[in-house]
Amino acid sequence: MKKIKTTDIFSYLSPQEISLEQLELIFLDSFEKEVNSFYTVFFDKNSLTLTISQALAVTELESSKKVAFICCKEKVIAIIGYFEL
Repeated sequence: MKKIKTTDIFSYLSPQEISLEQLELIFLDSFEKEVNSFYTVFFDKNSLTLTISQALAVTELESSKKVAFICCKEKVIAIIGYFEL
């Protein structure tokens, strides 16, 4: 089992729609089991379409850590920065 430390969460939805805690749980669950079909976690940005602000966030994060993306209905709803311990 991998040990993961989440360092950053950039959410593109309001806290009323989904909390940061829920996003982190979806992300962490993706290492243990299959995430429900409503959300998809990607570890490679090449298959995604990012907005300019998302691309800038990814560039900032990638300089010092790994990056994952949570999508809903093919739309990026969160970007996660993390370390594998």
